[in-house]
Amino acid sequence: MAVDVADRIIWLGAVPESERMSWLSRAAVCIAPNVHVPGDIEGYGVVALEAAAAGCALVAADLEGLRDAIVDGQGGRLIASEDADVWTTAIVELLDDRVAAAALGERAREWARAERNWESVCERYESIFDALEHRTHR
Repeated sequence: MAVDVADRIIWLGAVPESERMSWLSRAAVCIAPNVHVPGDIEGYGVVALEAAAAGCALVAADLEGLRDAIVDGQGGRLIASEDADVWTTAIVELLDDRVAAAALGERAREWARAERNWESVCERYESIFDALEHRTHR
């Protein structure tokens, strides 16, 4: 599927941490097209959470760390890695429909505030530690 979107894409490369949230809050879509690399597990998807927190529509690969960080449809969209047609369709749909992109970004922001705040993270850790404690006391 050939799609002409080059005039709507800005390739930033490395962005200083001090500018990251500003760029994400202005972006129409954040894309994390990571691919599986044998023997290398995708780390936790911090950039995906940053995009969600900034209210930026996110399209990310449905891989280990990104899947751990984001819930599909809430924090963004998770797409099968390396399926170019599906990726192209998802990205072009969001670029062509700013209202849908903004709605996904706002849903992601609210989800991140509710589900990925420090209180929620600490509660998850506590439940894991409690479960481990119960397993060791059997």
